[in-house]
Amino acid sequence: GVLVKEKNNRYTVLTAWHVIKDISEKEELAIFTFDGKEYLWDSKSRRKINNLDLGIIEFESKNSYKLAVIGDSNIISEGEKVFVAGYPLRNKNNKGRFFRFKSGELESNINLFIEDGYQLLYSNKTLKGMSGGPLLNQKGNLIGIHGKTDIDQELTSDFGKVISNGTNKAIPISYYKRFNYVNKRNSKSNQKRI
Repeated sequence: GVLVKEKNNRYTVLTAWHVIKDISEKEELAIFTFDGKEYLWDSKSRRKINNLDLGIIEFESKNSYKLAVIGDSNIISEGEKVFVAGYPLRNKNNKGRFFRFKSGELESNINLFIEDGYQLLYSNKTLKGMSGGPLLNQKGNLIGIHGKTDIDQELTSDFGKVISNGTNKAIPISYYKRFNYVNKRNSKSNQKRI
């Protein structure tokens, strides 16, 4: 997930909905920040964003964390460099979950709705467990949330681990921006009524 908002020591994490949808409200979900600190989620904060594979959860911390700089997913073009980051799942060769940063190129920025919102396609080789991580442009701005691969994942004999060899997909950050804008507008109009 990606830290996208903070208000009164309450942080919002944006991630792929399929990463958090099956977690029961009674389960503990630990959120680890880059500094190794662990926080428990507010289970009542989980929300799906429209009909997209996007969701948010929240946690509280008095520590100050830098938020992602939200970019513009509408202006990135095919052939531009993009980066995916995340913490792949453990496997027999890799006992820990270590940060990975993968580079590639944008293959398509589809200008119409695709199921679950997966309109950004790119060549970065990702590993299982990186879903919900950021898709960044060359400036390091968040332009999407990584979520799935176009083809079945194949086992590569070179490394003995699963790597996606096909096109990967992300949901453009423009959907979150729209969702955030509508929530702010609704909140302001509710305050005026009180």
